[in-house]
Amino acid sequence: MWRLVFPAISLVLMSAHMLFHGAPELIAVPALLLALMALPRWWVPKAEIFMLILSGGEWVRAGVELVLMRLTWGQPWHLAAFIMAAVALYTWLSALAFYCTRPRAFYEGAGQARQAP
Repeated sequence: MWRLVFPAISLVLMSAHMLFHGAPELIAVPALLLALMALPRWWVPKAEIFMLILSGGEWVRAGVELVLMRLTWGQPWHLAAFIMAAVALYTWLSALAFYCTRPRAFYEGAGQARQAP
């Protein structure tokens, strides 16, 4: 279960990204998904993985925008591109935590317990 720290960090980073870009109303989405990680339901990993894939795409979009802005201003852009690509990759890879044995048993076991007679 300790591997769920990685998606949690990704969701906190996405919340900070939304706050930085002036969208405090969107902080509720990653915060809600962070709270849902404690809920043993079969659909929680699917929602988390979907959000993490979208979040990685947002990091790529923001990175391209940042690099283009820095190129326009004539500033160095390599470090910014590397950092944004690393955060996007980290976000996508953190979704793999839901495929590990213990988190999978935690979320899938909840659905099986309700189906038993």
